[in-house]
Amino acid sequence: MQQKYDERRGDGFRAGVDRRKRPTPFLSRYTFVGRRRKHRRAADGLENYYADRLQSRSWLFLWIIVGLSTIDSIFSIYHLSRGYVEANPLLRLSLFFGTKSFILMKYLLTLAGVFIICLHQYFRYIYIIIAVIIAFYIFLDGYHLVLLCR
Repeated sequence: MQQKYDERRGDGFRAGVDRRKRPTPFLSRYTFVGRRRKHRRAADGLENYYADRLQSRSWLFLWIIVGLSTIDSIFSIYHLSRGYVEANPLLRLSLFFGTKSFILMKYLLTLAGVFIICLHQYFRYIYIIIAVIIAFYIFLDGYHLVLLCR
């Protein structure tokens, strides 16, 4: 794709040939060791795209979700020992193999979801999705507290 760029015009076109054969993929060799943390041009921020590294804000939300999930797993184990039933069918299945497999499965599911969310940190509605997930965990942990007070 050849596009010419004239700095005086400011039309956003670049000089020469676009050396990229395709857009940045979902997973690439630069996912964990790349340099790009954010878009380079203001117009790039209007589109969905992948970057090589996470922003500080994404790391913060990642740790909040993992922390709330940890609180949920502690409460879940306590309530399961009191005779309650796990609502998640995958986690319910993992309970047949013991508490350790339950915790491992819970963390694997949480980390897989967080990993996918973090890869999409520059997609338009991702922070709304993150806010909904955090609100859900806060509600769930609050519900565990209500059950605890019974």
